[in-house]
Amino acid sequence: MGRRSPLGLGLSLAASLAALAMLTGCVTVTGSPTVTNRDSNGGARPGAPSIDAAAITQRFHGRHLRWRGCSGHPGFQCTTIKVPLDYTRPSGPTLKLAVNRLRATDREHRIGSLITNPGGPGGSGLDYAYGAKKSIDAKVRARYDVIGIDPRGVGQSSPVKCLTDKELDRYYAIDFTPDNAREKAALRAANRRFAQACQRRSGKILPYIGSDNAARDMDIARAVLGDKKLNYLGVSYGTELGQVYAAEYPATTGRLVLDSVVDASAVNDGNDTTQAAAVQRTFDAFLADCVKRSDCPLGRSKTGAAKKVAALLKQLDKKPMRTTAGRPATQTDAQTAMLAATYTKAAWRDLRLTFKYALHGDGRGFRIIADGYNGRSRSGHYDPMQPANIAINCLGTPAAVRTSTADDAYAAKVAKVAPFFGGVYAATPCTSWTAPPTKSTAPITAKGAAPMLLLNNTGDNATPIEWAHDVIGRLRNRSVLVTNDGVGHGVYGRGPCVGKAVDTYLLAGTLPSRLSCEDA
Repeated sequence: MGRRSPLGLGLSLAASLAALAMLTGCVTVTGSPTVTNRDSNGGARPGAPSIDAAAITQRFHGRHLRWRGCSGHPGFQCTTIKVPLDYTRPSGPTLKLAVNRLRATDREHRIGSLITNPGGPGGSGLDYAYGAKKSIDAKVRARYDVIGIDPRGVGQSSPVKCLTDKELDRYYAIDFTPDNAREKAALRAANRRFAQACQRRSGKILPYIGSDNAARDMDIARAVLGDKKLNYLGVSYGTELGQVYAAEYPATTGRLVLDSVVDASAVNDGNDTTQAAAVQRTFDAFLADCVKRSDCPLGRSKTGAAKKVAALLKQLDKKPMRTTAGRPATQTDAQTAMLAATYTKAAWRDLRLTFKYALHGDGRGFRIIADGYNGRSRSGHYDPMQPANIAINCLGTPAAVRTSTADDAYAAKVAKVAPFFGGVYAATPCTSWTAPPTKSTAPITAKGAAPMLLLNNTGDNATPIEWAHDVIGRLRNRSVLVTNDGVGHGVYGRGPCVGKAVDTYLLAGTLPSRLSCEDA
């Protein structure tokens, strides 16, 4: 989540690795919750605003949807859903959320809608649904309409806008590991300009794009889609939305799959370094794997390989490295590329190649992977995910953490547990953010909600297995955690063991008895 907590920014990684590879050759409304803003104990969630659930239901749940074809995506239908900008003012201004669906193929045995979210925050739900034929099993697609939603502030749903493309190029060229007062002042000035640009271009929406409102939007979507219960597949940050939904709407919680579990109580509190340690741990696994391979440019000793990487980062900190793309590669670009490669083992070969180039003075691999991770196309255009990611994260960051002092203290903690990754966990625009924090910090136990299925890889870099264990330990709704013995981010689709657990749960409502898998 942002630079402090890079949960789902690997969504652009596939594009960057592909580039690197080129170098080598009307509906019926049913059901509505009677109470909103419930915590896991059935009472008002601490810090949650008072919301008139009846007014929300009356104004928004009875709307009819008009579906049309989705340009460029045969077989899909698109529409928009209207939601309140501010849930404490249900009669006030509204937003339109972009929605798509892939209709169930077995209409006679259709279960309902399966709302999806790919994480980020800032990931496009539309894009995730467009890929459903590859990511969701055919048996599930036969029985569910797969629904994608661009959450508020994201993609086609009133996207957050901050810096221009050229301004973003300059922003990412800043040294995110300042060694002196001058470099630290430059970094803080850059983050201040970023926050000011967001306020200037998107100030009207910034206070309202947090996780709580996004979860409330999902309930309006559930109602206008005609579902009594919310059935849901959320990945990474999407698991946070699922947890928030279960806490606020336990009576309408259906079958929720939470893949790669975020511990919302830990994220952005300024103290938790579990994720940073997991990123370092996964990179260490890369080094251990690399030195066993004939094409490893870092040598045959893991200790020696780590020393070479440290020396390279130090060299880049002093002087950026030339690239064939024209824009040099900085130390932060290298750290970003290294982080990106921890999302999946499929990226390790490309990272070995990248180090080979770098050790010969060519930073093109770092440049290409970092650009892809940051959402920059080869034409120099940035996708809208990054500003949404930062804006949503800052809204969820407590005021006590939005200080330079807190940033400095956190950086020092990260340096101890993840010495290679200080730059990607550096100071953020949140220190200059104007929209006040909105996220409730109350632990979620989801008491009264239907049991959920949680999934996590044991070697996940972005959502560490420790988070999954902490979350399942707090839940009080008979949820089940299935762990997969594997490295990388994302579980569903890795193999038959995990696939059977998810598909059986979504199709029959049956939670698995087997709690561990060894899929790839």
